[in-house]
Amino acid sequence: MCTRAAIRQHRTKSWRFSRRRGDHGSRCHLPHRADGSGRPPLLAILEAGCYVAYDLFGMVTTGTYYASHGITLPSDSQRLDQIRTLFDEGHGDRILMSHDICFKHRLARYDGGGYGHLLTNVLPRMAGRGFSPTDVDALLVENSRRVLAAGDTTI
Repeated sequence: MCTRAAIRQHRTKSWRFSRRRGDHGSRCHLPHRADGSGRPPLLAILEAGCYVAYDLFGMVTTGTYYASHGITLPSDSQRLDQIRTLFDEGHGDRILMSHDICFKHRLARYDGGGYGHLLTNVLPRMAGRGFSPTDVDALLVENSRRVLAAGDTTI
């Protein structure tokens, strides 16, 4: 099956399977890839035309759960630095930014960053890292609009 619908794939293995089946990847986005998959795999995904999602803004590595699984997440500042580098290397049109609010402790009501975290805490820091208003619009609006736009579907 080849589709032009947006496809969110959590696993790089699934993405490779879709590529072998004929999906060209321009509507594929891989969440969490930017937060720990390493630079070479990240560049391969971007160069294949897929989107990568920096979707864990506001999430930090704390507690024993993450440590016991060997997980170390970058800080929001480190995420912005990584995005700046990828943007400068010409990959800005394939980067998505969001915050994965999947646990109640991430909600503002429970002292988490909440749904406004990107706009209230991250966006003000972007100008200091050289992001222009046009860059910010691309990262927060245009890239998402493009990946989610309805396209022709061939089954």
